[in-house]
Amino acid sequence: MGHRSHVLLIQGSKAYSFRWFILSEVIFFARFFWSFRHYSLFVSVDTGEFWPPLRIEPVSVRRLPLLNTILLLSSRVTVTWAHAAAYKNHLRILLIRLKWTILLRFLFLICQAFEFYFCSFTIHDSVFGSTFFIITRFHGFHVLVRLLWLTTLVRLVRCRILNFYTTSRLITHNFSRNACCIYWHRVDVLWLIIIVVLYAVHDLPTLT
Repeated sequence: MGHRSHVLLIQGSKAYSFRWFILSEVIFFARFFWSFRHYSLFVSVDTGEFWPPLRIEPVSVRRLPLLNTILLLSSRVTVTWAHAAAYKNHLRILLIRLKWTILLRFLFLICQAFEFYFCSFTIHDSVFGSTFFIITRFHGFHVLVRLLWLTTLVRLVRCRILNFYTTSRLITHNFSRNACCIYWHRVDVLWLIIIVVLYAVHDLPTLT
């Protein structure tokens, strides 16, 4: 097996494994979304025959969640621009856009921490609180992982260790760049689902 065939085999194995990883993430969050919607549609005595349960005030989507959505969508734009700069071999522009992306994600985590701190309920407050915090905190953990991942890639690019901006598909490190962007966009889509299911639905009576 030649060098070219070996590189293609490694790239294919990584891509295949990454697809399974994404699928496992989808299944992981789908279970909690299903649990949340199940209890909202079929209220029980445990929740006081109400959803949300009595004495629980849901977080309004028009406050910090709206700001977080703007931050996430803005960072999605900057990381897409960075990806475009990578293909054009514009290293300086690439690093600038990646730094903006990192800053926006860091601000998102700060806003998320403020939301958790000032939230009127906790993870111990019925199934509403437990599923809400499990979903949002795991999403925040994924954002943190992506932030560390991207920060590491930027550091490697600055040190010239990682040829992050090459256009050659035969370079193994290209997988890190593409996988990071795919993972980035997947968590953004997850956040939009969270906004609808956990926040916006409970604001519908007040909006109308």
